[in-house]
Amino acid sequence: MNNNYDRDLIPVEGNSSLKRDSFSKAIINSDKTSFENYISLRDQKIKEKDEIESIKSELAEVKTLLAQLVAKL
Repeated sequence: MNNNYDRDLIPVEGNSSLKRDSFSKAIINSDKTSFENYISLRDQKIKEKDEIESIKSELAEVKTLLAQLVAKL
């Protein structure tokens, strides 16, 4: 009987890095390097998005301060 630690992985035709779990029928990517590259790229995009949001917030603050300064003139 198969368990979580003893699963038969069947190669997917046409892609050597993909395997099908014979128990759950899930497709599993066995290419660790591609997965690590994906995670790295995903983290980089999240960081860039956070930086953009920070810049937007700072710009809004500068615009508010500028409007207050102009109002005092």
